[in-house]
Amino acid sequence: MNRHLLLFLFTLPLYLHSQNLVVNPGFEELKEPNKIAHCDYIRDGRHFTHAVEGWASFFDRTTDLIIRDSAMTDCPYPMPRTGQHYAGIIAFLPRQDTGKDFDYHEYLQGSLSRALVPGRRYKVSFWVYQSDTVAVAHLRSVYGNRVLVYPLAVNNIGICLLAQPINSTQDFRQQVEWFSLVPVFETKEILRNSKDGWRLVTGRFTATEQSRYFLLGNFREDANTAFFSRHDLSKLPDLNSSARRNALQPTMRIAYYGIDDVSIEEDLLSAEMERSIKAEGRYVFKGVYFPSGSYDIQPESIDELDALASYLRQYPEKNVEIAGHTDNVGGQEANRLLSERRAGAVRTFLIQQGIDENRLTHKGYGPTKPVTGNHTAEGRTKNRRVEVVLQ
Repeated sequence: MNRHLLLFLFTLPLYLHSQNLVVNPGFEELKEPNKIAHCDYIRDGRHFTHAVEGWASFFDRTTDLIIRDSAMTDCPYPMPRTGQHYAGIIAFLPRQDTGKDFDYHEYLQGSLSRALVPGRRYKVSFWVYQSDTVAVAHLRSVYGNRVLVYPLAVNNIGICLLAQPINSTQDFRQQVEWFSLVPVFETKEILRNSKDGWRLVTGRFTATEQSRYFLLGNFREDANTAFFSRHDLSKLPDLNSSARRNALQPTMRIAYYGIDDVSIEEDLLSAEMERSIKAEGRYVFKGVYFPSGSYDIQPESIDELDALASYLRQYPEKNVEIAGHTDNVGGQEANRLLSERRAGAVRTFLIQQGIDENRLTHKGYGPTKPVTGNHTAEGRTKNRRVEVVLQ
């Protein structure tokens, strides 16, 4: 087997690249004058709105603009994924913990350079960083050092599309009811950091109107939001009582996420995948990677696998086989087993994305079904592949 990362065919062709429609996707462009302090959170949402080009917060929320670089020390905020800026939002802070009559969430309202086209498929992506340190510092700056903070990672972070922007100066909850917001995409998986910190989130949707704006955040009640904690929450008092608020050391749960490099673009990859399946009854992955001899899916593979999950959600009547193939280098049985495990890893990913397991089968064919000769490196690369075959 090749000792380098194995690529099932080649990288995605250049014609699949499309334009990011999000204005100021990395929060780098600021309006003048900007009075936001470096490495500090914002106590008033109007400061965010007045500072960041193309984005808005809400005056009754405290969405953060984080400004920092590698020269700063003693800063609780992580480094940006790119540039020197990113946004920060609270995605989980339940009413039971604060004594309010609503779950407290923060949102980012972004704008697009042009309106979406109804009926077209689009891809949304953004990077998140879940921070325990910032979550604790954030709540203690408001409620004091006495509060015992339990930082969480959560799911349900997604986007809603808007034809007109929500007025950032008015009561946010009332406007949400007026707009009847329904997310076009939200994460089902709990968003924990990757081993390198920042984690890419991707999703797909079909535009239904000429939207020029969008909201990003958690649009579900906290009671319907799944979470993960590194701490034992079983000893907390009844979540539906006021015991935690009235305790000598009140306890609060919070999920805080940095957001960077937000993108909404036309989904050319899904369109190419759908054309291939319709015309040929199959699709060969072009950007799915495994290390040599391994069946661990690499992060670079997620976009194309997510496109397949989106396709299967769009056509719930279709069933597919995930077929794994190898070149002829090495033992035939070892290659068959490796190809089967790789196909199985893809099937498992799809099930984790909510695809019914009964719609998916997988099989490893090893080197028995080459598409070309194995006498050249290029031929062996083409033979090492995973395919989606319509059943």
